[in-house]
Amino acid sequence: MHFIHPWYLTGLLALAIPIIIHLFNFHRYKKIYFTNVRFLEVLQTETRRTSRLRNIILLLLRMLFITAVVLAFAQPYFGQNYLLSKTSGRTVSIYLDNSFSMLDDQGNQNRWTKAKSRALEIVSLFGSGDQYHLLTNDRLGGQQHLVTQSQTQIWINESEPSARQIHTNDILESQANSLTVTNKNGRIAFFISDFSRSFFNPGPPPDTTLNWVFVPVSTNTTDNVSIDSAWFEEPLIYPGLLTALKVKLTNHSTESTDEIGIKLMLNKIQRGFKSISLKPSASEVISIPFQHSDTGFINGQLEISDNEFPYDNKLFMSFKGQPPIQVLMIGGTDFNPYLSRLFRTDSSIRVTRQLLRQVDYSLISQSSLTILDEVTEYPSGLLLSIKKALEEGRCLTIIPHPNKGLQELESFLKQLGIESQLTPANGAGAVGEINSHGILFKNVIEEMPEYPALPSVKEYIRIKTGLNPVAEIQMKLKNDDPFLLVWPVGKGRVFLQACPLREEYTDFMHNNLFVPAWLNMAFAGQFQNPLYAVTGKPGIFTFENTGKNDDKAPELVSIDKGTGFIPPFRRSNGQLQILTGNEISTDGIFNVRVGNKILGNIAVNYTRNESYPAVYSREEIQSLLEQQGWKNFQVLEPAEDVPIKAALEAGGGRPLPRKWLAWAALLFLTSEVILLRFWK
Repeated sequence: MHFIHPWYLTGLLALAIPIIIHLFNFHRYKKIYFTNVRFLEVLQTETRRTSRLRNIILLLLRMLFITAVVLAFAQPYFGQNYLLSKTSGRTVSIYLDNSFSMLDDQGNQNRWTKAKSRALEIVSLFGSGDQYHLLTNDRLGGQQHLVTQSQTQIWINESEPSARQIHTNDILESQANSLTVTNKNGRIAFFISDFSRSFFNPGPPPDTTLNWVFVPVSTNTTDNVSIDSAWFEEPLIYPGLLTALKVKLTNHSTESTDEIGIKLMLNKIQRGFKSISLKPSASEVISIPFQHSDTGFINGQLEISDNEFPYDNKLFMSFKGQPPIQVLMIGGTDFNPYLSRLFRTDSSIRVTRQLLRQVDYSLISQSSLTILDEVTEYPSGLLLSIKKALEEGRCLTIIPHPNKGLQELESFLKQLGIESQLTPANGAGAVGEINSHGILFKNVIEEMPEYPALPSVKEYIRIKTGLNPVAEIQMKLKNDDPFLLVWPVGKGRVFLQACPLREEYTDFMHNNLFVPAWLNMAFAGQFQNPLYAVTGKPGIFTFENTGKNDDKAPELVSIDKGTGFIPPFRRSNGQLQILTGNEISTDGIFNVRVGNKILGNIAVNYTRNESYPAVYSREEIQSLLEQQGWKNFQVLEPAEDVPIKAALEAGGGRPLPRKWLAWAALLFLTSEVILLRFWK
């Protein structure tokens, strides 16, 4: 017989208490003289004999009660785990969960400290002649091979929490694969984790001949508030203008939170602050208004005070404070007064107006939007410049001449890769449908009224489009003819309107949709990278290439630590694209450097997959595995005071159920009460 908690056997010393009570509890008889005691001798003999038997039975019941209670705490078992009884030739695989959820505080030490202690305890159970396989979420090169006991202990001590994540089934398959080439009778795989509900999702067992041991380090769930995400609803951020940053926060606990303060730092200066209370297990989106006066790349940080899970208390961001947008208007013979007046009212837009015969083609690639207003000729220099601008993500808007140059315009569009047929349409019409999800009217129209005031047309050009590329219609006439549509070309867009902006052709200029439509055409030519990258998720960040350093690889350099590395990248059409994903393992702001030049910044944040702090209990883990067909496995008790060896031996042997001992103790106690009550 063995015991899981042998130190509880010291409680058997309490058996001396009923013995001492029994020894000092003799009856003292008082002598009474009778004239004839012949009849009392028999009665006295029977009374003493009965009292002695009653006391002995009471003593035994009390001793049995104490013994049952002590054994219930000591947890006896019979037999021994086969793998622990072997002395050599064993192969041990250990998965050590080093995800961020392991940093949750649990008293004087966090789950991560407990997990490392458990892993070292497991290694010490086996011998130097055994082989070991250590696996963490980092999947380092050495973790693909079997190593010695001492090397495993070194790696466990050197392991650190990591932002990288691996699916549960990938971990189990890696452990099974590492043990396939070894003796099948001496293989055991340990899975040490907090078994977070957001992480642990096992499938069927990858190897049914393996001995699997799942080691929970904690079943306590703590509270947590996380900053999940942030975004701007405006496409561009301009200096001096009031801007609102949207922030999503989540309370992962079952209780409401007090006022939590969230502050916004931009270039190390606090620009915004907001307090919020969150309901249990609820998320909320708040808006933090702010102003800034900087242009160029701006580094920001959101921060809350929440001590439980420190890794999701900050959210880094980097965005570009936009200089004024450049718009180039190229007129055939004159300039459109409505467009000139519109762009003059917006301080974020700078307009350059040039006639076709005097145009500076270099301005086209420098302009977010180029407008061809009733141009009837399309020189080769214009075509080449516009092609280059579209490849760089700029936009082109064409307002056709009503009577001339339609064939030339068809040919021009065809050379841009756009199939179309343009013919004059007879008769007037009116706009009947607005694409509220399109690029021009998204976030402009919340809900269309029942009888909206839409533009009308007196004469227009019928536009028939091909299938490559597919046009997206932004405004459609009641007869289903397009009034305003857009094609994707390269990284840019080409807009085409069905009639000139003249009073004799349309009243679009006086409609409420005119301003957002044309301003959004200008904004569409501006590119803004994502606010941040997330570890483990693919992302693309685009920067203007320097040209002089095309032979040099870009480098991501941490602003705080100064360390850097070369990320995956590609170059195309004068642009540099940085590809993010699993290559970045830490959060913060990173400079994008090529040679000695900084092209921009990329903010990186840890994934929020593990912000949900709930974990599975031992019974739930066992149930999940059984549902997937697992049979040859053992889930240990998460109690810290249970040695791994004792828990394993109990699992490999035949434990005496604790409930049996509890029922036995209750039986002995009940018997004593009945005996005292009815046996006088």
